Amino acid sequence: MSDLADREREKYERVWTFPSYRRVSPGEQEVGKAFYVMECAKLGRSLIDYGAGPGRATYHFQTMGLDVLAVDHAANALETEVPFRQACLWDMPGDLGPSDFAFCCDVMEHIPPEKVDAVLAGIAARTKVAAFFRIALHPDAMGARTIGEPLHLTVQPAEWWLERLLAAAEWAVTPLESPSNYALFICTF
Repeated sequence: MSDLADREREKYERVWTFPSYRRVSPGEQEVGKAFYVMECAKLGRSLIDYGAGPGRATYHFQTMGLDVLAVDHAANALETEVPFRQACLWDMPGDLGPSDFAFCCDVMEHIPPEKVDAVLAGIAARTKVAAFFRIALHPDAMGARTIGEPLHLTVQPAEWWLERLLAAAEWAVTPLESPSNYALFICTF
């Protein structure tokens, strides 16, 4: 693992110790929409939640009948009883995946800019049917308040993210309607 990966893991291990950081789980808010737009009920059985954090979204997918795996850089983030794998998203182990579906919610903006393409390619390579992304388009305030450093490292407009997703794999990328502070995409094979 690289120095950058170690620094980012340590940063998230610190921030997950703050109850205020755990309060909101954006992924949990998107489970129903993702399950519907990816057609999880009829097209597959397995899902990997990339950057799962507390695993709340992962747990909800599990209760909806999917075989799930939560993947996160910081092992101390998880607070649910779901299958878990600690991994750096830009240097994922070769034996991780594949799954029918990928869920990546409020994660990509946390990735260092020079690692974005590797993360997207890694998720695409491990996904058979569809991937759902929710990406924040604004700087964060939580990192400065809790650990004194930013958490959103790649803050770009939705159009930039669309280009990165299109370049990542041979998949169809569809932007979904969303508020102006974040972008939603479904990528299908």
